[in-house]
Amino acid sequence: MSFKRRSIGTLLAVVLPLALLSLNCFKEPLAPVAPTWDTHVTVPLINKLYTVSEIIAKDTALLKVGGSQISISKGVDIKPTYVNDRVSLNPKDTSVQAKFGAFAINSPDMRLPISIPWLPQGYTIPIPDTTVGFADLSTSIAAFESVTLRSGTISLTVENNLPVAMQVQSPVRLLDRNGTAIATFVFNPSTIPARSSRQAFDDLSSKTLDSDLRVTGLQFHTPGSAIPVTIPMGDLLVATLQTSNLKASQATLANIPAQRLVDSDTAKLSLDDSTLVRELRIRSGGLRFSFVNNVAIGMTFKFRFTELQRLVGSSYVPYEDSLFLNPNGSGTLNLNLANTRVRTLDGSLIRSLSAISSVSIPASSGPPITVSETDRISISVTKTAPLVVDSAVGVIKPTWVDFDTKLGFNLGAAGQKYSGQLNLPSASLVIKTNSSIGFPSDLDVRVGAKKNAAGDSVFLDIPASQRRVSPGQDAIVFDGPAVGRFLSQISGKLPDSLRIVGRVLVNPSDVYNPTPAGVGTVGANSSVAGSVSVDVPLHLGIVDGYIRDTLALGDTTGDGHKDFTLDKSQTQRLNNGKVYIEIENGLPVSVSLNVGLMDRQRNMLLMIPQSGAPIVYQAASVDAEGNVVTPAKGRTLIELNQREVEQYNPTELISYAVRMNTPGGGSPVRFRTSDNVRVRIWSHLFVKVN
Repeated sequence: MSFKRRSIGTLLAVVLPLALLSLNCFKEPLAPVAPTWDTHVTVPLINKLYTVSEIIAKDTALLKVGGSQISISKGVDIKPTYVNDRVSLNPKDTSVQAKFGAFAINSPDMRLPISIPWLPQGYTIPIPDTTVGFADLSTSIAAFESVTLRSGTISLTVENNLPVAMQVQSPVRLLDRNGTAIATFVFNPSTIPARSSRQAFDDLSSKTLDSDLRVTGLQFHTPGSAIPVTIPMGDLLVATLQTSNLKASQATLANIPAQRLVDSDTAKLSLDDSTLVRELRIRSGGLRFSFVNNVAIGMTFKFRFTELQRLVGSSYVPYEDSLFLNPNGSGTLNLNLANTRVRTLDGSLIRSLSAISSVSIPASSGPPITVSETDRISISVTKTAPLVVDSAVGVIKPTWVDFDTKLGFNLGAAGQKYSGQLNLPSASLVIKTNSSIGFPSDLDVRVGAKKNAAGDSVFLDIPASQRRVSPGQDAIVFDGPAVGRFLSQISGKLPDSLRIVGRVLVNPSDVYNPTPAGVGTVGANSSVAGSVSVDVPLHLGIVDGYIRDTLALGDTTGDGHKDFTLDKSQTQRLNNGKVYIEIENGLPVSVSLNVGLMDRQRNMLLMIPQSGAPIVYQAASVDAEGNVVTPAKGRTLIELNQREVEQYNPTELISYAVRMNTPGGGSPVRFRTSDNVRVRIWSHLFVKVN
């Protein structure tokens, strides 16, 4: 991880420059004694013990101490990765049929006078007690040739205009052209008083009514009159056939009146087979409905979804729409489903939407047509845009969500000053997840970082056993040696970020449960967030670790400001000098040091050592576990001639470069709080005295 290397770089960038560059740590202006002859002056520069615990105090953000063991700890939050538009409904392109439905049909009243020729109209005569039968009455219906009825009734009314009572002697029947009985009329009571009427009914459900009809069985009995009575003028007996509430399932050559067929049929629009919905809100998307009217009647076709609702004001109402279709014509409708919701009426899980159709016939069909309730309006449904889910309660199909997030690490100056190769036997890496997705998820992601200056990357896969994360808080623990190998591949500059990239599988197939027990919640604002934490014990190897920096001349604390100023009038009198550096290195790393004097424009004036070869200090001896057991000691003498000493006058900046290696070509060693380095630096300066 980039922040692990930063922590190491921070430690080394602070410890080694302080310990090894203390030759710059003059506490006051150089002020040698001025005798009257050439002499030398011994100037002690530093004699100090630096412990690793002092270094830790300067870097509490990254370094952590447990007992005497030091570790590098860093935690970084992972920004939420949102589901956004990854959850969607995917209705398949489909075709459904909506039936025309049972329809109303009209039949005019049929008035059939019954002739009684033996009663002279206008005469006053007695009427004898008698029983008389009449011939069948024939009629035709112009509204249709034939019609098969779903429901309806027919009545026969007998109007008696005589001054005597008439009794219907037997049931009266209505026959079609083939002699089949369509209806039977039984009068109860059977006596029709003088100048009155009686009506009888029969049910026409499931009957076929022809245009040619015959009334038979007309037989009456009258008790007559004891005295003469006046026979009225006009129709003496009249039979009238009337129909009501006729609903037809089929009509041949019929005139269909204007009407509305409410909820004539229900069609099912299938959703994704693997997505079961209890409630969801649709963020965006649309469907195109294409209609073909297979009925020879112009109509307004209206459909209403029972589970699909749209927002009207502050309430949801069933989604409905309509269009006019010409006889045997076609049309299309585009439905914008943004801000609608799907909700079951009983809380169950659904796989389809129910569309209830109604038909409005605005005017009479005109010329007679043949039509059936099973005639269809064909409906084809296609997506105009995916139905993106804003939120859902239900069982969603396994769904992939892309995951790509960059984690920045503030390594400060160490990230810029340190480069090298680390060797980490093991490290701790934990990704803590916080998922607001209401289903288990599998993280198919990798942790990556820049491997080198060329921009190559190195990746660490999540262990297969750790990929499943639960809703809410969970944790992924990486294998320690694998993390160590991952970090050890990074060379060059310490990276300032790492990247987690891959995909998240929401509700994997092995936990998908298409029952109420598998119901969860998910939406566009659901996310996977969390944090990454790393803990690296300072048990590591370093191969050609490299730190370089530039300080102001006289900056003994590394804060960028001068802590003393050389008296340049005095340095002009120096003949030559010697600098002694004595190190007792109790750190488990060897170091190589170069120092340079630069002017204000950063031009190099003098390299120390002058040859450019670094000053090398051996690492302390370590045991088999990498712990320091014996400090390494070393002394270095650097001689400066007059020309070199004169370079102190224009010097404003001091640069240094420190190269570090652990013993054995980068074998891991342990840094402990008790590890230390003692630095003694002094100078012999030869002064020319006037």
